Amino acid sequence: MRTLEEDAELLKNSVTELARDNEMATSVQSSEERIRELEDEKQELQKDLDKIMGNLTRW
Repeated sequence: MRTLEEDAELLKNSVTELARDNEMATSVQSSEERIRELEDEKQELQKDLDKIMGNLTRW
């Protein structure tokens, strides 16, 4: 049977791991949001490039 101190240590470790997991989840979510922003920016840049290339081919 575990002692109260062992239970307290296990609980402390669990809380620490949970906090770390939450930090990682937040980081992943932030990274995914940034990826979406970059994909949107890429699409806008591609549209601009297509317009520029279209203008150049008319010359």
